[in-house]
Amino acid sequence: MKTLDVNVNQVDITPSEPVLLSGYANRKGFSAGVHRPLSSRCLALRTGATIVCLITNDLVDIMPDMTREMIDRIARETGIPSRGIFVHAIHTHSAPIMEYGSSEANDRYIPWAIEQIVNNAVRTVVKMESYETCTVRFGSSRCDISANRRLIDPATGIAAKVANIQGVNDEEVNILQLVNSAGRSVATLFNFACHPVVLGYESVTVSTDYPGAARETVEQALGGMAVFLNGAAGNINPRETDHTDTAVADAEGRTLGSSVVHATMETWSGELDILVRSRTVQLPYRDQQMTAERFQREVERRLGEQTEFHDWQQDLRTWAAQMIDRLQRGEVPDTCSIEITATRVGPAVFLLSQGEVFNEYQIRAKQHCSGTALFFVAYTNGARGYIPTAESFRQKGYEVDQAYLYLQEPSPLTPEADPIYMTAVNDVVSEVL
Repeated sequence: MKTLDVNVNQVDITPSEPVLLSGYANRKGFSAGVHRPLSSRCLALRTGATIVCLITNDLVDIMPDMTREMIDRIARETGIPSRGIFVHAIHTHSAPIMEYGSSEANDRYIPWAIEQIVNNAVRTVVKMESYETCTVRFGSSRCDISANRRLIDPATGIAAKVANIQGVNDEEVNILQLVNSAGRSVATLFNFACHPVVLGYESVTVSTDYPGAARETVEQALGGMAVFLNGAAGNINPRETDHTDTAVADAEGRTLGSSVVHATMETWSGELDILVRSRTVQLPYRDQQMTAERFQREVERRLGEQTEFHDWQQDLRTWAAQMIDRLQRGEVPDTCSIEITATRVGPAVFLLSQGEVFNEYQIRAKQHCSGTALFFVAYTNGARGYIPTAESFRQKGYEVDQAYLYLQEPSPLTPEADPIYMTAVNDVVSEVL
């Protein structure tokens, strides 16, 4: 029987100077202080000749071209296939903007952070003498810090972005622990779907938000390195949100961490082969005629709308200018390309997807493979826009009909994206079961 060998490392990626933070269109000014340092954490798993590399970063997101650059460099410098390298962002809204041109400070931060992330991953993969043979423990718990963030206004039938405690929300926390021959925890991975937005737009503190305290709680109790993997959190927020007090984020994180520490776990005694299957799915945009005139008409149509964004009119014009520039360079596609990968490690299947995926997809995927520990890991291998459900398109709201402007998408998706995406998820998961 093959063994599972594991190596882990982490590196600091906290900005050394004030930067613009990502995640909120209404946020003003540069960062001021650090609540919790940001890190990049790499986990290399090896069975036989197969190695997969999972990298989690305390960032909101990373542009697809940057992600591809990192994956290609890691593959080239380690010799492992790029299809087995995964770059995940925990999606904290208190991390630097990872887009050139936002500020000179951010332009200095981005290449430095990329270098730190890549070097840490390469070091983790190639340092063969540091791998430890591990057994696998797995389990699950529940955590009640999250809530659906779409509440339908009965007067209009349109979704408002406020807490909806009764709305769809998967509170399950899936856990995979890797334990060495001495019985010491090498790494504990936990997967939970919730936007890290306890800290709101008025906060200008660099922070991991709630995942930092959650990881700290796990590491203090169990040892080893804790790895937080965000799930299909597109329409899920913390119940405590929009704070400036970092103590609130820490309290919510400790609640999540405690749910991991006190989970009932069992030891896997079956095969430990690593299986990887991938596919790319094309999701249709609502607007198919991508022309400069269409982008301008969209601005004119929406200028009078009342939204939560202070600079909505200017945001519209900025979006149109960006889209027209991309159109002239031939970079505006007719469909949204989403990469999906299923990776099986012993008792667990990791479903890794681009996009801000609505929570309903995670619930459906778990139902599809009932009896398997499914880790639904969104925000992986490059930022993409929201992937709402068919029903949510009828309800509209921020994620469906506004966010595309801020995520540099040329158009919202259509309801037809729902069955296309869900079929692809179920198919790729089935291939590794």
